[in-house]
Amino acid sequence: QRAGAKGLVVVSDSELVQIMGIGNMTTPEDPEVGIFVLGVNRHLGELLRNASLAAESHGFEPPAMSVTPYTSSLLNISEGVLIVMAASLVALGAFFSTADLDIHPPGSFSTALAAPEEEVLEVDQWLAVGFCAMGSCFLVVLFFFMQYIIYVIIFCFCCGGASCITQFGAICLNHLVPVLRNKSVNAPVIGPMSHADIIAGVPALILVSCWVILRNTPYGWPFQDIIGAGFLCWMQRTLRLPNIKIATLFLCVMFFFD
Repeated sequence: QRAGAKGLVVVSDSELVQIMGIGNMTTPEDPEVGIFVLGVNRHLGELLRNASLAAESHGFEPPAMSVTPYTSSLLNISEGVLIVMAASLVALGAFFSTADLDIHPPGSFSTALAAPEEEVLEVDQWLAVGFCAMGSCFLVVLFFFMQYIIYVIIFCFCCGGASCITQFGAICLNHLVPVLRNKSVNAPVIGPMSHADIIAGVPALILVSCWVILRNTPYGWPFQDIIGAGFLCWMQRTLRLPNIKIATLFLCVMFFFD
């Protein structure tokens, strides 16, 4: 500031931005400090540096930037969108989890969504406790071998997400256009596939491909959320809690797992 600087830009050595924890106001201990301090990621820092060097080499004025303190507002649209998305996901999970009840008339869409009996997994007390134990062990292993296992997780996330989205799309197509249930091909490893499976697999592969390409950018979250919602709805569709006692035990175990 004494040298004439108007501000300080702190460039991170990675894509993670170091959050400035001192706040936006000048402290009473430093009443004369009037410049801003801004933290940016490595990519943005390199862009600013290259622009400054290019302007200097061509004899132009250095790049100019304006900075204003961030102030939160009660009319934040993004928070409203998050609330709507969260409530919609809860409602969607409840819809899928009750698809196998007898209250739905035969031939309805809810009946079509119900999982076949051989796909349903009934949760007992040992499965609830075992889920917490296995999940905790996996998190410990993930902590020490994150740099290697992350690629396995990405591969499983893509395969599982594509499978869930494809099966949901095929169920909808089979309900709306019954003629698409006819067998089309017998794919290796996968097995027999209907016309509906092939048609639904196209948007599922596009969705997963978009997430793989954009996962490290600000535009990857919608694809990740859609795939994650497909996973959650598939679990709600296949897991069955036989009574309130098992449900209470499962929720308590998940509390300690979290």
